Order: sequence, then C-alpha cells, then structure tokens
Amino acid sequence: IGQVSDALKTQGTQLLFPVAVLHGAAFLIGYWISKVSFGESTSRTISIECGMQSSALGFLLAQKHFTNPLVAVPSAVSVVCMALGGSGLAVYWRNRPIPVDDKDDFKE
Repeated sequence: IGQVSDALKTQGTQLLFPVAVLHGAAFLIGYWISKVSFGESTSRTISIECGMQSSALGFLLAQKHFTNPLVAVPSAVSVVCMALGGSGLAVYWRNRPIPVDDKDDFKE
C-alpha cells in the first residue's frame, strides 16, 4: 500500500463510498440469502465470508500485471473497508445472542 500512498491521498476518498457500498451489500446479501435455508449462526458466517473478499489478492495482481500504480488503488481502499466492515460486524454480532429457536443443528 505504501507504493500507492500518494494516489490514495488524492483519490482514495473518491473510492471510499463505492467500495464501502460494495462490501456492505456483500455482507447484507450473504446474510439474507442464507437466512432462507440456514439458521442465524450459519447466516452470520456466510455474511462475513461474502463481505470479506480478498482485496489483498486484487492489489497484488494489479501491481504485478499493470505498470500504472493507480490500478491498485481501488484494491488498497477495499482492504481497509473490508477489514473495518468485517470487524465492526463481528463486534456487533458478538453482542447479540443467537435466538433459542435457531434452526441450525448445533449449539454454541
């Protein structure tokens, strides 16, 4: 990320909203679609998995295959949004108990 720090300072804020919406939508869609067939525990897990996509891999691939360092900027912003969103969601759900009538087969 240090290699594109200048580009992040100038253009990172323009990417913040679209990238945050992308990860937020992935968290929500993963949760609600999985709620159709699974219980709360599994739905929470699938939500985290959907929202926490590998932005670091995108960053490394962009650096390796493109000469312009600006190509890696969206992935660098995505790494930050992904980490903050996933951590925030984990803390939120940690403080909310699983319902007693959860349809998952296992108990925590």
